[in-house]
Amino acid sequence: SPEMQRCDLAQSCLQAVALGRDPQVFLASAIDPPLVAAVETAMEQLVGINAVDNSDPDPEVCPVLLPIGEVLARLPLEPLLGRAVLLGCLLGIPEQSAALLVAAGGRTPFLGSRRDLADAQRAFCAWSDPLAAAKALLQWEKLSADAADPAAANRWAEEKHLSSARLANLSRDKAFLLRDMKRAAAP
Repeated sequence: SPEMQRCDLAQSCLQAVALGRDPQVFLASAIDPPLVAAVETAMEQLVGINAVDNSDPDPEVCPVLLPIGEVLARLPLEPLLGRAVLLGCLLGIPEQSAALLVAAGGRTPFLGSRRDLADAQRAFCAWSDPLAAAKALLQWEKLSADAADPAAANRWAEEKHLSSARLANLSRDKAFLLRDMKRAAAP
């Protein structure tokens, strides 16, 4: 079945509204259009996070992009993830929220057998693998930035059963996300 019929449509609907189009009409013109119910669910999600206003009962009136939606439309994230980043910014923890998002979406930086992997993760957080990876990433970045010895962060990573290469990739992705957040005028 075509991807449009099985994926989350919130980002597509948000982009349609940002372009001044009605998502139902816009997506119905696709080669393999999604189900009407899927578009309605996506729009309910966007209304629920205050990204769009879809309260006008006139079916000819397009939904309106709200201020949060304007920022979310400029982020390279699904709207719910973008909202999490915005909340992190508002709470004064943009670095931590970006680290958590890239850690949750990327390959784990932990290495070793299942047992070693579990022990290494528990050393950072006993109840959440993504949070453990985010904490490891933030500590590795601090060591990388502060170390007079450039190899110190890599030795630390090896001791903690972490891949320096994967941490470097997560760090790069986090930097891109933070850059995109600034470009989107996230608070």
